[in-house]
Amino acid sequence: MKILVVEDSPTVRHSLKMSLVPANHTVDFAENGEAALVYLGVNSVDLILMDVEMSGMNGFELARLYRHLHGDDWVPIIFLSGNADDEHILEGIKAGGDAYLNKEASPIHLMAQITAMERIAKMRHQLHSSNRKIEMLLQAAPDGIISISERGIIQSINSAMERISGYRSDELMESPFTLLLPESLRGDYQQDFWRYIRGEEVKLLGMTMELEGQRKNGESYPIELSIGEVNEPDTHLFMVILRDITERKQAGEKLEQAQQELLEANVRLEQLTILDGLTGIANRRYFDISMEREFGVAKRENTTLGLIMCDIDLFKTYNDTLGHVAGDECIKQVAEAIQNSVRRPADVAARYGGEEFAIILPRTALSGALAMAKNIQEAIHEKNIPCATAEVDDRVTVSLGVCCINPEGGDTIPDFIKLADKALYQAKENGRNRIEYVSDKRKGDDDEVAASEGLTM
Repeated sequence: MKILVVEDSPTVRHSLKMSLVPANHTVDFAENGEAALVYLGVNSVDLILMDVEMSGMNGFELARLYRHLHGDDWVPIIFLSGNADDEHILEGIKAGGDAYLNKEASPIHLMAQITAMERIAKMRHQLHSSNRKIEMLLQAAPDGIISISERGIIQSINSAMERISGYRSDELMESPFTLLLPESLRGDYQQDFWRYIRGEEVKLLGMTMELEGQRKNGESYPIELSIGEVNEPDTHLFMVILRDITERKQAGEKLEQAQQELLEANVRLEQLTILDGLTGIANRRYFDISMEREFGVAKRENTTLGLIMCDIDLFKTYNDTLGHVAGDECIKQVAEAIQNSVRRPADVAARYGGEEFAIILPRTALSGALAMAKNIQEAIHEKNIPCATAEVDDRVTVSLGVCCINPEGGDTIPDFIKLADKALYQAKENGRNRIEYVSDKRKGDDDEVAASEGLTM
């Protein structure tokens, strides 16, 4: 151990040195109380052997002053005195001594007392080592750690809290903990704290809270807060762990944005797979999918399925005369008119190919399908799209073929489409700008077209 001997007698100092050095102790000396205080102000020791009767400051006075200055670091003190009076011994212990030894005691008695004090010194070193480790862990922690008194006053902070808050330690010490919150929140959290101290039911401990913090520069930032309580007979503190979750929030927002962008991209991708790039209505692929679905439903439920095939009249002449750009615009205008005419959610209007369109009409009788075809024809007429030739009309027109069937066991989709195509071909043959239709014949005849007539503008 490192031992400081405070003794004004050279003879006693020499005697103690002869006893302590052979026992592998490091020994330093101070001749009086003033010299001892100067030494202890810059050096650490494990044990103090202190004479009581000294000139100037006596041992008891020195002990009291030393305990006052270094009370948090308890170094054992053994008083050495020739006075063995009980009250004198008691006064020494009250002054801060840990043992009282008569100067006439044998070296063995002295070494026994020093051995006992050495145990205290070892526990003191272990405690210091543990405290240093705890302090290192607190300072190395990435989260802010604060201790708060029961008055709501900050008692300690770690370096992470300085970094997070922008405050220096000395700026936060002895300040209300609410200094770390925006002004708009300080009153509420201060009230919750006082209510808890008064014993009211307040959700304060044992939970993690997300709220808004405020840095020294006034900047608000998201924090995650958890509070624990240390309630000992001589200590009542609240330990607060504060985590700056700005990066986590930003990462969450970026992830949410990325997910939204992915969702939108998937929607766009899906649209690309089912929508026609020029007109924006359903494409041939979606037509095939929808026809497969609705044909199966009509067959299972024994309901009527309608189909309209629509083709722009004399479109090749239009394209050759006015150019492909004008031709594309014409197709878009016709598609828009068709789409606007189809209002039921289950109905599907699609670009079938080139200047041809198809409209699927689930649960639709022939009269309904013909009415839809008529609406489409009129909508395109009202568009008043300039035509390249007045061979049919003074504006772009369409021919339409309509078919409605109740699918049965042997019916196929290609046969159904062929019937509607046959009606469309008949409309073209009969002068264009017409609606022709076929009805389903279930009498065993070899001709699938049961009726055909034209409707014109």
